[in-house]
Amino acid sequence: MDFEVKEKYNKLATFWDSVFLLDEKEKEELKKSIKGDEWKDFAPSKKLYDAASSLAGSNKLLDYGCGQGWASIIAACNGCKDVTSVDVSTNAIDIVKIYKELFKVDKNIHAIHIDEMWLEKEEDNKYDGIICSNVIDVLPNPISMKIIDSIYRIAKPNATIIFGLNYYIDEEMKSKKELNINEDGELFVDGVLRMLNKSDKEWENIFTKYFKIIKLDHFAWPNETQEKRRLFYLKKE
Repeated sequence: MDFEVKEKYNKLATFWDSVFLLDEKEKEELKKSIKGDEWKDFAPSKKLYDAASSLAGSNKLLDYGCGQGWASIIAACNGCKDVTSVDVSTNAIDIVKIYKELFKVDKNIHAIHIDEMWLEKEEDNKYDGIICSNVIDVLPNPISMKIIDSIYRIAKPNATIIFGLNYYIDEEMKSKKELNINEDGELFVDGVLRMLNKSDKEWENIFTKYFKIIKLDHFAWPNETQEKRRLFYLKKE
């Protein structure tokens, strides 16, 4: 990893760790606020819920870049017995550990804080299900491509892989919102890389080097009126 890419990555890691930071009081409030089957409402959209629950039959599931662990919790609560939830944010992993205990899937989910080299150390053909949402399109391109390559390697033959991606910013949106996206497709906000902007076709061309594309679905987050965010369902043949 060259110096420029490493610097972008380090800023990102610091940014995302701050996003998930909770002090002890907030952690206690979180524990008190969760009841019963609220895990059913964990995903930001119904289609993301369906994506996570579709992997519940996996014998060994990886949630790479799990954030607060919504996909891991949904898969485990739907019956998956072996979920590995990993993130470079220690604060995100702390939240996953709270949730998995509250929803009584503590034994099903292995929540691990990792570094950027973790994937390279994982053994070949290990996971029959992998979900990676809001990760590869918020990283520098060389790191994203390395992650895709590693995910192919650690996926078992016939494994299902789901990538969740942000929406594509076309020229009209770029002009309307006065967004500055550089020639590498990188959008920075306050000096932090927030999006690697690639069209559906560009992602398709990347994924088909490794996987068979089963389908491309589109979804929206709460308060968004159009379904522009993307879910790629892939199969390792």
